[in-house]
Amino acid sequence: MEEKEIVPLKWYEKHWVIWIFTIFLAPVGLFMMWRFSRHGLVVKILATLFFGGAFLVSLTGNSNSTSNRQIQPAEPAPQKTYYSVDVETMMNDLNNNAAAAQKKYKGQNLAVTGIVMVIDSDGNYFSLFPNQYSIIGVNCNINKRDKTHEDFLLRLKKGQTVTVYGNITDVGEVFGYTLKVDKF
Repeated sequence: MEEKEIVPLKWYEKHWVIWIFTIFLAPVGLFMMWRFSRHGLVVKILATLFFGGAFLVSLTGNSNSTSNRQIQPAEPAPQKTYYSVDVETMMNDLNNNAAAAQKKYKGQNLAVTGIVMVIDSDGNYFSLFPNQYSIIGVNCNINKRDKTHEDFLLRLKKGQTVTVYGNITDVGEVFGYTLKVDKF
């Protein structure tokens, strides 16, 4: 009896290596599969159709790509409508019924007028109060990445009356209102 000598497979002839290449780099993997793999003809044909087709689709893209369409000018964003209110009215609503104040103001775009009483040293916010004796009011959070917001904050003075445009993001009886500032 003749004994066959077992020759170890080279790294690129191993099934798992061929499949990895086929999945991630289809042309190389398919070449390796046809050249070195001991898979049957049906497996080779199915793998070629599937992975070769997927590779070709990824190269050509789909017909809805932006290169095939005319670029349409962007529609202007709809203008926000801001409802005018003063801090004193907001604080009266909050003191009378916090739940009703939350339902009335949270999520609303408002133009809030009040007296600047607090300016954050880190430049994150300033607070508007109805008068100098109040302890809670409207905390106006600015966008520090917006130069106009930062410039406005640096020009503010305590006791100054201002109108701020933004969206009420939070309402609470302890901290008052939180306004995300859009503009001044």
